[in-house]
Amino acid sequence: MQKKFVYHRALNSKEAFNTFLEKEKNSDAILAAEGDVCWAYIEGAFVIYIHHPELHGKSLSNEKVQELLESGELFTLEKLFEINSNIHFILELKDGNGDLELFFKAFGEILKRHDVSNLLVDAFSLHQLQVLKKVLPHIKTSLHTKLVMGKYVLESTYQKPYLSFHNLDNLDCIDTITLSYSTTYTNLFNLVIDKNYKEVYDSGKNLNLGSIKSMENFEKALHSQCEYIYLRSKDVLENFRTLL
Repeated sequence: MQKKFVYHRALNSKEAFNTFLEKEKNSDAILAAEGDVCWAYIEGAFVIYIHHPELHGKSLSNEKVQELLESGELFTLEKLFEINSNIHFILELKDGNGDLELFFKAFGEILKRHDVSNLLVDAFSLHQLQVLKKVLPHIKTSLHTKLVMGKYVLESTYQKPYLSFHNLDNLDCIDTITLSYSTTYTNLFNLVIDKNYKEVYDSGKNLNLGSIKSMENFEKALHSQCEYIYLRSKDVLENFRTLL
């Protein structure tokens, strides 16, 4: 599987996205742009926008979304894809209001309108991913987590129960596990990535490695079967190509 290298929050502003596109245009490696998606149901329609809340469950109020829309400051998903819809995207679901099924239908309409094909949708919430797969079964999905132990993966959300473990074999709504690698026991005890997460692959899922902050860890990730590697430090961003 060909590796893809993720620029974290490269979608979270128009300026950041344009900077990423310059790097992507001149790169021999496959780069992916990641960003955070929130939504607001206003006057019978969804506004889907790029925003990283300070806390999970604390997306912008409808009033603030309306204000930023009117001023032209809100970076919407529509605006994003009008700039470029042909690269590799990772969209991390945050939160919003309104019916979740209707939100994903509106989300799917935008994807179809801009012919977006190279997309991974990432989330901390299994409920969000279950509803997404119900509405848009063709979309590739990922559960973001800090812990995988054998066949069990940790789900951590801002809603009760805040922490829960799930058997990988029972999670049909996800195609991939995105693991925050830097804080894992695999990293702390210098264990072999593919050996330690064999059960992820055995369940038919891919593995992505997030939070790669050192070149040592980047090299480990590079020699694993993982698909996406998140470049999370200046050192890694500047030097990862030296190992390709």
